[in-house]
Amino acid sequence: MEAAGSDRGGEGLRGRLEHLAALRAVWRPPSDAAERERRGGYAAWCNAGIEGNPLSWPRAWRLLAGPAPARPGRPERELLGCRRAQDFLESAGAGWEWSPRALRHLHGLLMGGLSADVGVWRRREVRIVRESGSGAGRPVFTPPHPLRVPELMEALLARAREDLSAGEDPFLAAGRFHYEFQSVHPFTDGNGRLGRLLATQLARHGWDGEGFHLEPAVRRAGAGYYLALRAVRPDFESEPAAGLAPWLLPFLDMVADALAHPEAPDPDIMDSGAIPPKEAHP
Repeated sequence: MEAAGSDRGGEGLRGRLEHLAALRAVWRPPSDAAERERRGGYAAWCNAGIEGNPLSWPRAWRLLAGPAPARPGRPERELLGCRRAQDFLESAGAGWEWSPRALRHLHGLLMGGLSADVGVWRRREVRIVRESGSGAGRPVFTPPHPLRVPELMEALLARAREDLSAGEDPFLAAGRFHYEFQSVHPFTDGNGRLGRLLATQLARHGWDGEGFHLEPAVRRAGAGYYLALRAVRPDFESEPAAGLAPWLLPFLDMVADALAHPEAPDPDIMDSGAIPPKEAHP
């Protein structure tokens, strides 16, 4: 696809992949079903929170662990949608088919009750703008015209299937896919949440990645995640001057953080929605 450009990163890329291979070799899967559930719930909370969901982790955990409220508000529906789509992908495992039909269905699980365009490719032109700071409202990226979305997604999903069948490094494949997916911006809403779920799904391929979730590390990265996405090029039609390296290197650092620190905080001892500081994850 046009969006990829060439991947330049040299020793930085190779060194990171070697480091990730070492971390993967000592991966700590959940010790029991309770830990598996807590990791999954925390990842869903982080995924929603990256987009500004205001629920605290203790409140989110109570929502996920208990009966669904009769009339959930939008923050609750966002969290439940993240968890619903996550559960579906995990139950499908390696059998998820990476097709447009399956992707639109997954978008429906994620965004049901939140968007009028559930499971429908984007039908209007959009611009990604800076949401805060002195440059708030300034465009930072222009995705392709909506008429190109179906063909671009066909090609992107075909590339994902090829990477899976060819045994491509799962973390490198996940990074490339996530950048391309966010660049195409195939849906009107929910692209970030869906893209991170799919990156986690790809990153788990070919090894015992049970309990691995990328979303907590992305949330800990904060603005660095968005800055890395923006660093490649200003619009879909431009050729990346440095390939995908400005995105892939920070992304692989996030993967390393996710591998090194998979634990979910105990919701019973957290009294706010704040992420533990980076220093708490040496």
